[in-house]
Amino acid sequence: MGDLAGRLGLAESSVTRLVDRLVSAGLVDRRSTPGDRRCIEAGLTPEGRKVMRRVRTERREFLREILETLEPAERGELVRLLGRVSEALRARRSATPAGHREDRS
Repeated sequence: MGDLAGRLGLAESSVTRLVDRLVSAGLVDRRSTPGDRRCIEAGLTPEGRKVMRRVRTERREFLREILETLEPAERGELVRLLGRVSEALRARRSATPAGHREDRS
């Protein structure tokens, strides 16, 4: 859970609660890591993978609809600006130690 919390930028307790809810919903399962029983992995169940595919498809469709409202030059500008935002967020994330991230749950 600690590794996942670090990747998501959330407190470990928040990620544990989130994973608990996903396990209850049948979307995630927990399993011991081969060779280290103290380490627990969380992974998508077949139903979880199906939901993830559906969410990705819906997100792509939503973004396509948004981009269709813009002129080609405006689309290019939006992509450029979103790239800047993404770079800034990545830089901020890498500058903040995992153990010092705020709990955003």
